[in-house]
Amino acid sequence: MAAQPDKKTVIKDLLELGKSKGQLSTKEILDALGELDFDPEQIEKFYDTLETQGVEIVEDAVEAARENAKLNGLDNCEFIAGDVLKVLDEVPEKHPFLATSCCPAYVEAVRRHAPELLPHVSETATPMHYTAEIARERHPETVTVFIGPCVAKRQEGLHDEMVDYVLTFEEVGALFNARGIVVEECEEHELERPSNEARGYAIAGGVSAAVEKLVGDRFEVRPVAINGLSPQGLKKLQSFVKGGCPGNLVEVMTCVGGCVGGAGVVMPAAKGAKAVENFATKGKV
Repeated sequence: MAAQPDKKTVIKDLLELGKSKGQLSTKEILDALGELDFDPEQIEKFYDTLETQGVEIVEDAVEAARENAKLNGLDNCEFIAGDVLKVLDEVPEKHPFLATSCCPAYVEAVRRHAPELLPHVSETATPMHYTAEIARERHPETVTVFIGPCVAKRQEGLHDEMVDYVLTFEEVGALFNARGIVVEECEEHELERPSNEARGYAIAGGVSAAVEKLVGDRFEVRPVAINGLSPQGLKKLQSFVKGGCPGNLVEVMTCVGGCVGGAGVVMPAAKGAKAVENFATKGKV
């Protein structure tokens, strides 16, 4: 059995690798340091050392995006990761517009049919992913089940290790009917209350409204909406790349009206939108 390398050797080898490449991905760093007994403070100091030595630290998602761009023959792409408020000032100069990423159906459509749009699509994961991630942090042994209006979540869930199962509202409604459960007669459960804007994600215009609320007066958000991703809507998105976008934040909803118009809903989109609006008013201001 090979002897485990000491910490100094690991750090020296990583630093030399970073200098030779000019960069290191977070995966490369954590794969090397994680096997040894480094505490978070020591890892943070090593990150600082890399930066002082001129070694760029690249987030894994960015590294993957760069590799994907190469495979698709795209050489006009720049990918970033980090706090949105820290990079917003760079958007006008480096990124003419940013498109949302919470609708998996449209993101997959872009990958397949309009890869030139990928550099403009946010790298932020979906609410399903983050909610499942929080659940696993709080309850490591939990089984995560996403219940929503979207059938595209099935495909997303297959590639997200945080998500175990995906069901639509329609499927859950059928299960309730089979068991004789009438939702309106059930006792209401008190939920954690996020912001009003967070609860409004499911309505067309809800995502951009949440971004505007978060950013406040620190940056001018000029939203543009694609409400329903038809072939015409996809062409409109492509025109933003070629001829310029009239705004700087493009919200894309595959389903007309937003998620409330998804294939797995149990009520008309207009009625669902009204219900979501009423529900959102119960959130934190």
